[in-house]
Parts: sequence; structure tokens; C-alpha cells
Amino acid sequence: MDDWLLRFKKKQKYLVLDEETESLSLTNARPWQSTATICEGDNIIKEIDDYILWDDLDISEGAKVITRWNEWDYKKRAISPQKAWKNLEKYLYDPEYLIIGSNLLNFDVYILNTWRREMGLKSDYSFIPRIIDIQTIYKAYQKGVKDIPRDFQERIIFQYRYANLRERGLKSSVQHMCGALGIPYDKENAHNALIDNRMCFEQWNKLKWMVDI
Repeated sequence: MDDWLLRFKKKQKYLVLDEETESLSLTNARPWQSTATICEGDNIIKEIDDYILWDDLDISEGAKVITRWNEWDYKKRAISPQKAWKNLEKYLYDPEYLIIGSNLLNFDVYILNTWRREMGLKSDYSFIPRIIDIQTIYKAYQKGVKDIPRDFQERIIFQYRYANLRERGLKSSVQHMCGALGIPYDKENAHNALIDNRMCFEQWNKLKWMVDI
């Protein structure tokens, strides 16, 4: 048996993460919701759902509509950026965890850096080699590529190639992937970061049997 394949590693640790943000800016948008879903093998072990307090939070009208923004709930639950970051970073920078998410390479890595910058911290992208961006893996699968590089550095280069691939008929949205993989799509709770994490992990548990990774 190819015991290096992740589908056979029942003790593999995963961090599934997602953020809801002020806008879609890659340079200035700050997250107001940060979620970390801690998993082992096929199972969810723990969920962290933090709202982040920014005194000058400025959410675009479009983001408010998409995320069903509730100001009262936000003000009630929000904690300091430093406390929320502490809850995330102990998993984000732990080499035992592979980091799973959707569109991480083209969005979330920049949001996390903006968060660090707002707290006065230096940029630190050292976690990137451990990322498995399911949108890139699904795009590769659609192109007939089923052998994903094992080496972390090679795998990131491979994923960036597909992260930026745009072709007619090549679809990788969360909703499309749910339909294609036979996973119920929770439209009412879409763009709630915690619900998105759960759907993402279901997608990953399907994809790891469809490609060799």
C-alpha cells in the first residue's frame, strides 16, 4: 500500500481555515471572522469561531449582503485581534498540521498578512508550503492530473500553476464542487466561515480519494 498517500493517514492533522473580510482587497482587507477547524484523519476534532474587533471596521455593502452581516452579533462576540490571532497561530505555524482551504493561495494568505501587519507583526509566510488548496487540486483533477507532488515545495509550485489557471468550462467554486462531489450545499449559510470550513473538509475527504496526494 502506498502509505505516503494522505487518504491512508488516519492520524494526519489538518487545519481548515477561512476568514470573512471587510472587502476583497488583497492588500488592505482585514478579517472580521476567523475560523479554524482542527481535524485528524477524516474527523473534525475542534472548531474555533472568532469575531475580531476592529474599532474602525469598514465592511463594504457588498460584503455585508454576502455574509449576512449582523452588527449586534459582531459587537457582542468580537475579541481583540491579538487574542484571535493567538487562537489561530498555534495551529497555523505547527509543522504537524497540513492547511486545507479553498482559494487560500490567491486570497487568504494575503488576508492573514494584513492581519499581522495591523498588529505590528512582520510578514511570515512560512506556513505556505503546508497548504493544500482544494480549488487547485480540483482544477488539476478536471484536467486529468491525478498525481500530485509529494514534496512540499514542488506541491506549492504545482498548486500556484493551477490557482491562476483560467479556462472555459473549468469550474472550482465551492457550490460547483459540492454538486460535483455529491455534497449538500448549504446556501442559507454560505459565506459563514465556519460552515464553509465544514463543507471544505467534506470536499477534501472526497478529493483525497480521487487523486494521489
